Amino acid sequence: MARQTTKATVKAEQIAEQVTAKAEQVAADVTDKAEQVKAEAIVAKKDFAQSVQDQIVELKTEFLKRVETLKAQFPVSQTELLELKETLKVELSALLDDFNKVSKDIKQDFTQISSKHKDQLTESFKRSKDTAVEAFNKINLSQVKEKAEEVKAKVS
Repeated sequence: MARQTTKATVKAEQIAEQVTAKAEQVAADVTDKAEQVKAEAIVAKKDFAQSVQDQIVELKTEFLKRVETLKAQFPVSQTELLELKETLKVELSALLDDFNKVSKDIKQDFTQISSKHKDQLTESFKRSKDTAVEAFNKINLSQVKEKAEEVKAKVS
């Protein structure tokens, strides 16, 4: 009987080691996946930042071209300067509206990227948790069966 208990103990230890190894592997996989997703998010963020920079440079260049065009159209009298002032107000308002639209688009894109990243991490952690719980339950069930067999053997 002691031999059966020893075998059962050894078997339980082996199962526990296997489950521990599997849990460590799952944890490593989750960590790798999280790092990969984080790296992808960083790359996406950098690409996005570069895109924003390019758009700002484009807007600035367009603005300067418009100013030069306006300067060429107006001579330097007082009334014409007032007209230039009003035209510039209109152009700057349009430019500001464009900039606001771009910033809203940027904010929305960033929110979508963050949401996607969060969802991927949540999924990975949920799978890891489920796998660990399943392994733990298998260990507990096998230990309960072994103890029941031991009790039966002692009773008999």
